[in-house]
Amino acid sequence: MHKKKITYILVPVIIFAALFSVAALAELFVLDSAKIGQMLHGNYLIVITGTLLWLIAGWVINRLINYFLWDGLIEKITGQKIPRLIRNVSSFILLILTLSAIMGFIFELPLTGLFATSGVLGLVLGFALQKMIADFFTGIAVNIDKPYIIGDWVIIHNRDYSAVGEVMEVNWRTTRLRTEENNYVIIPNSTIGISTLTNYHKKDENSRFEFVLCLDHEVPVERAKRVIFGGIYAVLGTHGLLKKPEPEVLLFGISRTGIDYKVRYWIKPWIKNQSSPAKSMDLLQQSIAHHLSEAGIAFAYPKSEVYYQPLGKRNLDAGTPEDRVKLLRRIEIFHPLDDEEISLLAGAMQQRFFEKGEYVIRQHEVGQSMYVVFEGCLEVCIKADETEKEKVVAKLIPGQFLGEMSMLTGDKRAASVRAETDSVLFEITHLHVKPVFEQRPELLSVLADAVAKRRIQLTEAASNLSDKEKHEKAKNLSEQIFAKMNSFFKIVFH
Repeated sequence: MHKKKITYILVPVIIFAALFSVAALAELFVLDSAKIGQMLHGNYLIVITGTLLWLIAGWVINRLINYFLWDGLIEKITGQKIPRLIRNVSSFILLILTLSAIMGFIFELPLTGLFATSGVLGLVLGFALQKMIADFFTGIAVNIDKPYIIGDWVIIHNRDYSAVGEVMEVNWRTTRLRTEENNYVIIPNSTIGISTLTNYHKKDENSRFEFVLCLDHEVPVERAKRVIFGGIYAVLGTHGLLKKPEPEVLLFGISRTGIDYKVRYWIKPWIKNQSSPAKSMDLLQQSIAHHLSEAGIAFAYPKSEVYYQPLGKRNLDAGTPEDRVKLLRRIEIFHPLDDEEISLLAGAMQQRFFEKGEYVIRQHEVGQSMYVVFEGCLEVCIKADETEKEKVVAKLIPGQFLGEMSMLTGDKRAASVRAETDSVLFEITHLHVKPVFEQRPELLSVLADAVAKRRIQLTEAASNLSDKEKHEKAKNLSEQIFAKMNSFFKIVFH
């Protein structure tokens, strides 16, 4: 690399020295020998050699400027490679100066008249090419000010249109963007100069985005925020959605339709194949919609209430028995229970509120209850031994449950569960299911089968076991669970 730099400087210097020597010898021959001068047509040799000498000198100076000024001093000060446009402009100015020197010193033309004629011609061309000239000078301003560089993702906000894309090239007249659809958009620099520009990667790669959703007036603000936060935290850390800075949910406004909530979140847009803003928003809105649906909360829509008949109930209320029955009907292991048994459990279970960071259960603790997630988002954590830190292995969202083995068999907790957001759960203890088993003892076997099948589905989903092998394994597990349940509830009963 060092040899290449030396060659870059020495080659033009040697060529310049050689041509200078040839020109000097030629001039001596012309001055000292009239015969040789006539043979070579007088002063033509000096004119040609002098012109070449000036051009070579300009070329050498241009290379030295590129090496010492642009690639050396300026690049060291700015810490960035100088754009091609600025190099081209400096080379063009040096070419004009070299040609002017040739006209003045070699051809002995008056430069004053030449510059006057060039001024008039430049004025005419200026009016004819004012758009291209504006593009040219805006391109220079962009390269000096650097509102964006190659690789940045930007939005050009124009009165007539907006363009979003990655900056691929900035030349003397246009800036080229590559869009998410892999199309190239070519925008004149003068248009960018009068447009508002948003740079997603300037100063910091993190960018904040937001959207607004509207919920009914009857949904308490505290509850609405809790459910929305649950939907947000369920997908944070995936598809470019950042945990830090933390997301926000703000009450944005109140209208006739409902209460507006503004959701603010941070992503790294288009960095190392991370998700684009559109994909991140889609994922986040899907998760929030799922949490709202599981909580029995509907999005608001324009409506009017006619007092011929009251408006029907649209949102779940955890305090009413009928809505608790609807909640338990969603739980897979309770499907074998009839309406009377479900109603019995719904009336007995207790609502529990857990603040963000609070533990619901802890690993290896003795427990005799299970929990059903109603609102919020929880983390399932496992610690291999006391010296290691807890590792998050799963997340629980509304409609899911935990701790069923402790309730049915008295086993110790296999993992810890803590609230990632403020959460509402319902607790069902072995004392709540005791009356159900007393009325129908055969449910012990039915629930053992349901729990065994669920555990096999969760633990053996990625295995290569055949359906027959999975069925056999579930049958053996069901028998073990049934034996534990029978033993556990006999202790309870007697």
